[in-house]
Amino acid sequence: MSTNLHVMGNRIRTARQFRKLTAEQLSEQLGIATESLRHIENGTRRPSYALLDNISDILDVSLDYLAGKTELPLERRVRRELENMGLTKAQEDACVEIALNAIPVIKRIC
Repeated sequence: MSTNLHVMGNRIRTARQFRKLTAEQLSEQLGIATESLRHIENGTRRPSYALLDNISDILDVSLDYLAGKTELPLERRVRRELENMGLTKAQEDACVEIALNAIPVIKRIC
């Protein structure tokens, strides 16, 4: 599994959850099988450019964000908070993913 595909998949999943969409709902909007979306989110399948463009439109994020070239403002803020903790890049990435994935859960609870 490519690291870039893993990053892209995680970002698609995080953006989907932030928008309160299930995998089934997003895959239906995209016109693909839910299993195909799950492979993309898990980083085991590379989406076509056209599909990626549709995903970015539906989730209202840039292609650069999905490709891992830019961060969302909230992601930047979380990374700033973690800067001086002495974490490795992998640990920092994991903490950011946890923080971003927690937002939809918090929204459901509150």
